[in-house]
Amino acid sequence: MRIVFIQPKVKYPGNSFLPLGIGYLAAFLMEKGHQAKIFDLEVQKISDEELLKTINEFNPGAIGLTATIASAPEAKRLGKIFSERYPWILYGGPQPTMNPEDFLLSENSIVVRGEGELTLSELCGVLSGAGDFFQIRGVSFLKNGKPLHNPERELIKDVNVIPFPARHLYPLSSYEMHLKDKRATNIITSRGCPFECVFCYNMGGRVYRPRSAENVLAELEILKNQYGFGAFSIYDDNFTLQKQRLIDICQGMLGKKMKMAWRCYSRVNTVDEYLLRLMKKAGCFEIAFGVESGSQKSLDLMKKRIKVEDSRKVIKLCKKVGIQSKAFMMLGFPWETKEDIETTISFMEEVLPDEAQFMCVTPMPNTELWRQVTEKGYPMDANVDYTRLKQAVFGTENFTKEEMNNLAKEARQRYNLARKKYAFSHPFSFSARVYFNEKARGVLPNKIKRLVRKFQRVLLKI
Repeated sequence: MRIVFIQPKVKYPGNSFLPLGIGYLAAFLMEKGHQAKIFDLEVQKISDEELLKTINEFNPGAIGLTATIASAPEAKRLGKIFSERYPWILYGGPQPTMNPEDFLLSENSIVVRGEGELTLSELCGVLSGAGDFFQIRGVSFLKNGKPLHNPERELIKDVNVIPFPARHLYPLSSYEMHLKDKRATNIITSRGCPFECVFCYNMGGRVYRPRSAENVLAELEILKNQYGFGAFSIYDDNFTLQKQRLIDICQGMLGKKMKMAWRCYSRVNTVDEYLLRLMKKAGCFEIAFGVESGSQKSLDLMKKRIKVEDSRKVIKLCKKVGIQSKAFMMLGFPWETKEDIETTISFMEEVLPDEAQFMCVTPMPNTELWRQVTEKGYPMDANVDYTRLKQAVFGTENFTKEEMNNLAKEARQRYNLARKKYAFSHPFSFSARVYFNEKARGVLPNKIKRLVRKFQRVLLKI
């Protein structure tokens, strides 16, 4: 069977990373004998007419649309167009999994819920003429106009059996991801998260399923030797959760002399000085942490299962070792007071990670946080822009949306000022070097930056 996978464009495209989910699906199906094609409309600037023309030349039996909460409107718009032209329209990703009925727009629409490889493989076999998809686990569909939802599909226990993403199907020269002045890409080395933070919707399940160190290293060798990447970003929720696997990957990179720059996401209580030094030696230059808050009360109520002291300690260690630290912060939980938010701002002025993103709490549908906000009767904005999280979308008895926006703005200003003061008062510190290097890069005119990137893309095509 021939299938086309499409990543719809969103309002504010990042133009930097590959939507790996559809790459994994394409690779899995190709291994089973199917044919696949990928369009990433975030980087491929083509009209609907051009898209349809190219798809028609491929003559697919199904169109697969992936959708996040941000890209859902565009996915549904495209789905309506495709449903009149192609036999089957398949939807997958976080948003169709959360709200499958929203995507059952026609009798030839099918939603693949959750992890898609096994479900989609069975489905393609059926749609190509061998069986009845009404019995396939993990799908939702319409039957006589009525939505039906089959039982959930079990997660793949051994993720090492999943082939690497079909990167050759992506328009690789269109991506503008560079790290440490090296051409970069993104990878995923595990699925699932065992934690239960109230704000998170985890489509990968609550069971942590890591790929083996050997499997990860094999993909990294392909990225370097076959595709010419010199850097990568690890998009796991928590790359550092298993200590021995982390050690094996880092030592493997050193043993193979990969010399690739990389960054990852981590929990503040899963690394120590030994691990950080090993990671730096293996090429890690930045770690992003979900610090979330400087208030222990808030951390406990969001079920983060970390301590404020964990964040203070790990940011200090990163400075000592020479790895840039990035902190994700959330302001405006339904239980928070202005005093709680002041505690968080003051904490960030104290610990000063090399980068901090202050986001207003934005409840995701079907999360515990969403239910809490709804049960308290806090009215949320009707059309939430989930691509931008800097504006409050609900108010509480403790602050209005406008007051929350002002507090978030104040947090950013105070953090930036504190960071600047520290850099000038400690000019030879690691944090100061990061700060001044960042400012120096900012001086380079955007026009020159674009010319450099354009030249690099031309070289990739030679």
